[in-house]
Amino acid sequence: MQTLISKLNELPEELRLLEINISNLDEPTKSLLRSYYGPVVYLKDRELCDRLRDYRIRSGRLQGSTTPDLYEMSLLITGYRSPQYFRFFNHILYSYSREVYKVDDQSTYNCCICFKELQGLQLYNYESQPGYPEHEHSLAYSSSGTGTCICRECLVQLMASIQVLCQVGDGRIITLLPNEQNL
Repeated sequence: MQTLISKLNELPEELRLLEINISNLDEPTKSLLRSYYGPVVYLKDRELCDRLRDYRIRSGRLQGSTTPDLYEMSLLITGYRSPQYFRFFNHILYSYSREVYKVDDQSTYNCCICFKELQGLQLYNYESQPGYPEHEHSLAYSSSGTGTCICRECLVQLMASIQVLCQVGDGRIITLLPNEQNL
């Protein structure tokens, strides 16, 4: 795929989508590349969250995936490129590319990306006692420098999206990352 990315970066903008469409990549990978090299999509308020939730319902993984999912990553990259979400994504990419920790309190939160209800570690530990269903997907994570929380599943997709943005050589992402993550 790196060879195709190098070729896409050299092509004029109007030929990039054609090259992606005629490549022999699978459809989820093509979708991921289209989300970066295609035209900018203007998302409405909460549209990113709604698209993510709709995909999770259709895929049968209501909580999300703990492994990189190309379609969810393409949604995040679409949000990253959208003017409405630009500042928000710069903030969370910068914050969550650094040290991430479990929120250690008894509060409830919402994921900053999918708006799933999350719990602080103390509340989570209390409700995870015998007799309560396992619900690790509802644990809240955060990072210093942000007032947001994120769920484990969105954190996985965000980290994988950062890697893709670095692979395509996105100049904005490279300036946001700590030096040890710059590829």
